[in-house]
Amino acid sequence: MEKIRLKLLGLARNISQNNAYTLVLADAQEQMQIPLTVGLAEAQAVAMLMESIFWERPVMFQLLNNFAHELGAKLEEVFLHKVENQQFFTRLLFRTPEREITLDARLSDAVVLAVSNGCPIYTTPAVLKQIGRPLAGTDMPADTSSSVVAEYGPLPLESYDIPDLLHLLDRAVEREEYETAAKIQDIIKKRQQ
Repeated sequence: MEKIRLKLLGLARNISQNNAYTLVLADAQEQMQIPLTVGLAEAQAVAMLMESIFWERPVMFQLLNNFAHELGAKLEEVFLHKVENQQFFTRLLFRTPEREITLDARLSDAVVLAVSNGCPIYTTPAVLKQIGRPLAGTDMPADTSSSVVAEYGPLPLESYDIPDLLHLLDRAVEREEYETAAKIQDIIKKRQQ
């Protein structure tokens, strides 16, 4: 079966749904995209992984990664193989020295696992034709990578916990983004009261 490798292009707030975000997957040539609506938890996980920010205690995807590691299994690939009735069917391929293990997963969870393991995400030409749409420059949010908040992720500052806010604060001060630093300090002060 022919597979097309996808890459994660970005993450943006979904303005049509509360607490929803859009993950954009695209083919390697960036001609076609697959927009995927995800919840706050998955969006926050992807944003933090993209910024190499880590949690103090394991969250669910880390628990699964730790479990797989203890069993000697490595996530080899994520494969979006079918879309039916607006539902994505995704397989995770784990490999151990003895065998391959295939598990079904929600695409949003599978993308978090792929990003956390640095493994490829694939789909088929048929799926890309079915749900993909042309990628235009206007489909992605404007590049604001100079902003600490935009670089950190599209989530509201209030959604981060204190350790992450402190990290964001340090980065904002380093970049002399004092207005952002003041907002972060206000949120931290309110939480500590």
